[in-house]
Amino acid sequence: MILRLFEPIFARIRHRLIAGLARQEDLDVMYNQIAGLFQIQNAMRGEAVLKPMRGWALSPDAMACVLADLQERTRPIVIEFGSGQSTIVIASALKHHGGRLISVEHEDRKSVV
Repeated sequence: MILRLFEPIFARIRHRLIAGLARQEDLDVMYNQIAGLFQIQNAMRGEAVLKPMRGWALSPDAMACVLADLQERTRPIVIEFGSGQSTIVIASALKHHGGRLISVEHEDRKSVV
């Protein structure tokens, strides 16, 4: 049902891609719509809803590489500098598979005591 809402957007973008005329803004709209759909599905299952993983956040493909690496390790210890969306994803993975996350944050407003 939700995918039907996005069909006109996908059709327009697919047409531009095939014609070689896709603009970055079209690709950004498609990314945002797909990411939003996943977040809606997460919310409906009672799972974490993340902000878009672009800009300062680690990109989804890079995060997938990190998660794949973590799965190959036994009780890994991850040290990260700067908390954000990746903190939530890595912490969730470690909660399910075991391991420890140490996050160093330089902004006082994000620090947790």
